[in-house]
Amino acid sequence: SGAPHVVECFPAPEEVVIEGPMDRKAVVGPPPDSSTNVKWRCKQGFLQLGPNSAEASFTLPGLRMRIQAETRQPWDPEHPETAGPEGWLSHTSLLPCHYFVHSTASKCRYEVTAQNGPTDKGRGRAHIEANYGTFFPTGWVWSQAFSNDYE
Repeated sequence: SGAPHVVECFPAPEEVVIEGPMDRKAVVGPPPDSSTNVKWRCKQGFLQLGPNSAEASFTLPGLRMRIQAETRQPWDPEHPETAGPEGWLSHTSLLPCHYFVHSTASKCRYEVTAQNGPTDKGRGRAHIEANYGTFFPTGWVWSQAFSNDYE
């Protein structure tokens, strides 16, 4: 029907595992080096970011989804691990929230099944970013999707 479908899931902090070259606190900000390779997982699924790709798979109440994104399009190709929409303000404490944009428009394949209905498969674009700071809860993870036709 095209109506939005909202699903919320709040895993307990002890159920969340973050793997990669960074410590748990660094994951909510920009990567400290040029080798993005981190995996966030809980019993409901996972999100893995690589230098040029991303993959996610989650099974939640009323929703099962999987995406595979490739051809990363960083905010600034010359500084893919540090540049973002804040510009010079990212180096100050003037903003209560910050953004790390992993990709603005990666090509992606997706598979979504909602409410035990038919599975929708296709190709689209993925925008992948991290938001962090005093305006966001410590464990904030959010996703949104649209088709190639922006539906």
